[in-house]
Amino acid sequence: VSFQVADALDQPFLDGQFNLVWSMESGEHMPNKKK
Repeated sequence: VSFQVADALDQPFLDGQFNLVWSMESGEHMPNKKK
């Protein structure tokens, strides 16, 4: 397991790099919800 900090709206990862992303209680705090 590794942890990395990144901007949720500008991720430094390639498309398709993950099988699962778990995000809890963060969507309501993002300024551009459509993105």
